[in-house]
Amino acid sequence: MKELEKIAPKQKGIVAQSVREITQLLVDEGLVECEKIGTFVCYWAFPSKAALTRAELLSRFADLKTKETTLKKTLDELALSGPEAIARINKSADEAKEAANHNIFSIKKWCKTKFGIDEKTLNEQFDIPSDMDYVE
Repeated sequence: MKELEKIAPKQKGIVAQSVREITQLLVDEGLVECEKIGTFVCYWAFPSKAALTRAELLSRFADLKTKETTLKKTLDELALSGPEAIARINKSADEAKEAANHNIFSIKKWCKTKFGIDEKTLNEQFDIPSDMDYVE
């Protein structure tokens, strides 16, 4: 540790007091191994272990990405049948009713003017109830 506290400030510009804390954090995170041999404490890290950890993390990332895609598809499917979708369908149905009412009365008006038919005869010929006010 003493050697590390001497080398780190010179080569990497790290404050000497923080070398011990940083080393302990690396040991706690499993990035550096620590073993006490007699009175000597030895610290080491193998690049192959870091490569394995990276490969494991990449594999986990790919799995999580796949899971995210699946969950997004499920969410999209649920959005098609959720409360918002029902509200949209109801709104579309109301708009269609209004358009149908408008179209019925427009056609009746056009037929009355074009053919000179009174409304009662027109209703009878097209089986339109005489008391029909609006389609509901």
